[in-house]
Amino acid sequence: MFANQIMFIKGKVLDGLGKGKNFVKIPFYNFLFSQLLLANPFPGTLNIALQESIQFKHFIRGNAHHGGLWYRRAFLFNIPILIIRPFKTTHLKNIVEIVSSWHLRTLFNLKNNNEVSLFLLE
Repeated sequence: MFANQIMFIKGKVLDGLGKGKNFVKIPFYNFLFSQLLLANPFPGTLNIALQESIQFKHFIRGNAHHGGLWYRRAFLFNIPILIIRPFKTTHLKNIVEIVSSWHLRTLFNLKNNNEVSLFLLE
């Protein structure tokens, strides 16, 4: 599932709005993220300000109650992640959210403005 690394993109860690945890806990999204990560997602997201734009390869269509989102599989260090961008967002275009089965700030001792490399997959 997470083979064939094709390119990487850099970005900086930043504070989010605190809404990611509520989003990930919604059963509709939680189930989809679990299927894509092959693990239960951590109830929250890590926000990254990308240095350049990325092309999203996949999307999840929403329904009457839940909005859709674009996503791309990637790695942060050696951890599988999903880079997501909800169809409806208040973030600037260069800001994406990261979904993982780990609390990435704690795992890698990430602080605001730390630079990270995301290894994008097809």
